[in-house]
Amino acid sequence: MESEFDAEKLANIIVDVMKEVPIEKLGVVVVGSTGSGKSTLLNAMFGASLTSTGIGGPQTQEAEWWPKKGDPGSDGRPLRILDTKGLEEKDYEETVNAMIEAVDEAHRSEDANDHAHMAWMVVKESSARIQDSHVDVARELAARKVPVIVVLTEAIGQGDELEEYVRSKLPDVKDVVSVNSIPKKLRDGTEMPAHGLEDLFEACQKVLPEASQNAMIRACSKCVDAKRKLAEGYVKTAALAAAAAGASPIPFSDAAILVPIQVRMIANVSRAYGMEFDKNAILPIVSAVGGCVAATYAGRAIFTGILKFVPGVGTLVGGAISGATAAALTTALGQVYVKFVDGLCRKNGGDPPTIQQVTESFPDFWKSSGDEARRELDRIGEE
Repeated sequence: MESEFDAEKLANIIVDVMKEVPIEKLGVVVVGSTGSGKSTLLNAMFGASLTSTGIGGPQTQEAEWWPKKGDPGSDGRPLRILDTKGLEEKDYEETVNAMIEAVDEAHRSEDANDHAHMAWMVVKESSARIQDSHVDVARELAARKVPVIVVLTEAIGQGDELEEYVRSKLPDVKDVVSVNSIPKKLRDGTEMPAHGLEDLFEACQKVLPEASQNAMIRACSKCVDAKRKLAEGYVKTAALAAAAAGASPIPFSDAAILVPIQVRMIANVSRAYGMEFDKNAILPIVSAVGGCVAATYAGRAIFTGILKFVPGVGTLVGGAISGATAAALTTALGQVYVKFVDGLCRKNGGDPPTIQQVTESFPDFWKSSGDEARRELDRIGEE
């Protein structure tokens, strides 16, 4: 009997899976005086996640969320930034009012993804004088339960003393972090390396709800280790689901019930590394990964039912799959995909792999670096 799987059926499976996967978002309010280093900080922390958001363009004339709702690809992005006009002392009330109005409007939404989850108050270290505007921003946001972190930019060593001064002037803020977003050449000719971004990431994770913590991991280009940990968690979850599905041995002819579990796993691992999340992105990824593995094990009953995402590879025969086998198979698939995407992400400097990178690179990766996974799949297939 020929396999029932083809591109159309796979696309339908992906659509159904996507309905079940929550899309967590991170809403960050960013305030600071002109020249404080907001754009540099955002680009250093989030990299490609800011592509096409408008951040770093002409000076913002009001408080605006980026990307805007309805912008192409906005639904699948984990990051939303409330960009504000420079927090200048002479007319800061207007800026603060616009920011608060935008935050209040966001909080009126029943969808928590639309809310402001934290705020960065960006202050250049060399001019770190706390002004009335800073006090008002911290107080207003704290009243709305938006945790505020003060980020001291272009930090070259004033350290604990300055941080304590800021804390004393701004008791409503949750943390103060010193950051040098990019390498900076000092007056004596020496270069101060970038530092503090990891500290800022950790400070953010402490004040964010769990869903927004995951969104922060996906969006942040400086936390690849955290991305891998999140991805490995998705693999473990998928393996448990596969084991539960196989609690009563699954006939090979019914092994298709495992496909949504494995598709969800691949989609979640992709999301963990900040990749786009829609049908047009996930379909070619699943097809590339499943196609390579299925082609390797053409004709092997245990694989044709579970791994065959493309038509024309193998047939289904009799027999059954136990829960332990289903879990082991899912784990092996997940581990090889995590290793692959993690390598691409690190090669990209922490930015998410593109669909083209995945679809073009996986076949060579599977041939050259998939030995461990193939050995495990061979072992499973022989049991």
